[in-house]
Amino acid sequence: MILNIEIYAQEENSSPDVEFLKITIEPANILVGDSIEVFATVINNSDTPITFQGGCDSPIWLEFLSDNVEQVFIPGCQAPGTFQLESGQQQKVMGPGSGILYKAVSAGTLEAKVTFAYGKVEETASSATISKTVVLQINSEKESLIPEILLKTNGEKREIPPHKQVSSGTNPQDVICSAGLKLIFKLSNNSPACVNPDTKLKLIQRGWAIS
Repeated sequence: MILNIEIYAQEENSSPDVEFLKITIEPANILVGDSIEVFATVINNSDTPITFQGGCDSPIWLEFLSDNVEQVFIPGCQAPGTFQLESGQQQKVMGPGSGILYKAVSAGTLEAKVTFAYGKVEETASSATISKTVVLQINSEKESLIPEILLKTNGEKREIPPHKQVSSGTNPQDVICSAGLKLIFKLSNNSPACVNPDTKLKLIQRGWAIS
């Protein structure tokens, strides 16, 4: 189950000057082994411009409150920059900065604090941050590969064949049949199949399948 990644806990620290309009974690369906990125839209509510890091640096980062993500350092670029956000303007930013990876290492519920750092143009020595907590889910590869039973193809719905569900990691006993079909297992090799109720009864009577 994938939780809504835009469910926020209470703000860790807030500012009347800057606020998050939206936070998104990608990929939306996080698998073990994936690299995680954070995207946020911030707005400058103050009467003066603010500045924040850019280029190879990032003004936003994640602090993980659970142990199913690790921070990995890799070679990165060395081109820092500074951006300015005028009063009333909004900007989309992303993290982490160059040279850092957030890697999902185990399945489970993930809780992380998203922090954005900025400064005020008129106060060169000042700096501030805003933070919010996001909660989402990391799926194991096996769990994530369990397909939805119906996909849309050219505007029409079609069943995902049982053998494809199994090859994607689904336990044969957990194969899902579309509406109106029943799950049976071939007697010779226990492979699953989805058939209508009348066919199911005939195949069982003939000794071809078991329920």
